[in-house]
Amino acid sequence: NISDEYRWLCADDSILFVDYEKVEGARSPFRYSIAFDSLARGAGFVDVLDVEVDSENQTFDIVLPNNCRPNHYTANIILNDTVSTCGDVVLPVEFDVYYSASLLEPKFGNLLAVKSADANGGYEFSEYIWYRDGEVIPNENKAFYYLDGGTFGAECYYLEVRRVDDGVLMRTCEICPGGGTPVDD
Repeated sequence: NISDEYRWLCADDSILFVDYEKVEGARSPFRYSIAFDSLARGAGFVDVLDVEVDSENQTFDIVLPNNCRPNHYTANIILNDTVSTCGDVVLPVEFDVYYSASLLEPKFGNLLAVKSADANGGYEFSEYIWYRDGEVIPNENKAFYYLDGGTFGAECYYLEVRRVDDGVLMRTCEICPGGGTPVDD
């Protein structure tokens, strides 16, 4: 069994680990394959065939391709029937690839800015929604967030952005700039 929990990883991560639980009394899987949908294959994900199951860690591994475009993806994990008695078992999996936190640049101890398309992998955005510690920051909808009257403390931030070219709304991973942001810019 795999849970239907929300799954995500950052665009600069390398592997999404999908945990599974053994069903008591059922035969454990030995080999698996992963079949991605067309959107995922278009983003560089490659179908995986006949991989040995990591029974010690109880995970299926989804490898993130280099320069993966942040988006919502789906795949099927197929437990291969190696003895031809029960048939393959198909487990659907959905996951999001967030923008790396490196899309955001902390400056001056009180400013977070979105890097330009020249510095962020070519992405241009039309909408910005800022979050602090998981809560929307009201009326903050620009390509930067300025903390008026102080410096960053222990709070963490992320940003939801809408891409211009395809309209996809996706968030960044969190950044926790703290009070020690360099003032060199």
